[in-house]
Amino acid sequence: MIFQHQGKFYLVDWKSNHVGQSPEDYGKDALINAMVENLYILQYHLYTLAVYQYLRLRKPNFCYDSDFGGVFYIFIRGVDSNSRSMSGIFHDLPSLNLISAMGKALIPGF
Repeated sequence: MIFQHQGKFYLVDWKSNHVGQSPEDYGKDALINAMVENLYILQYHLYTLAVYQYLRLRKPNFCYDSDFGGVFYIFIRGVDSNSRSMSGIFHDLPSLNLISAMGKALIPGF
């Protein structure tokens, strides 16, 4: 899903993976492990490239650095609405250099 908040575009993907029994089990290290094991890192880089390509072709003056806020993977079993922690929430903002390199490698005429 793509959404816009305070002028920036974001990607969000909802995951139902079982990482543990409680929200405390869905901390940063556990989420990184789940992201690596399930190849979600590759997935969100491809998603980011697709969104970047779409926005730069459709939105006049689109600037990745100021208009894209990154990717969220929400592990719904680990989110605790009663807590202010980021339990169950993974966020990353891939570098423009990496996304551009991917575009050049994968999209003719990028």
